[in-house]
Amino acid sequence: MLFLGFDSELEQILPPTDSRLRKDRFYLEKGDSKSAAAEKHRLEEKQRAERRHREKIGEEYKARYFKLANDVDGQTYWQYLGGYFEGREQRIKALQEKNSHTPKPETDSKS
Repeated sequence: MLFLGFDSELEQILPPTDSRLRKDRFYLEKGDSKSAAAEKHRLEEKQRAERRHREKIGEEYKARYFKLANDVDGQTYWQYLGGYFEGREQRIKALQEKNSHTPKPETDSKS
């Protein structure tokens, strides 16, 4: 999916959960608010179904990159666990490696 001014390389670097890749945002950019609303509703219903399934099987939701923690005053905050930027760096390196092995198109140097 290519939109919001992204090129295909940027799309390969972003994690699949990046909100900038959501279809509802694509539709909004194109001025199609009806499709955007329908897509947003579909996504929200999917998330609700996933939550109901987790509740049914007794599985607690766990954030991938953060956990709830308490500071010295006992205030709750979300503590970053790491992993996001490391994963992004791995995706960038993989893309660079892929591009370094991709043959460049030959140009016709006849003049």
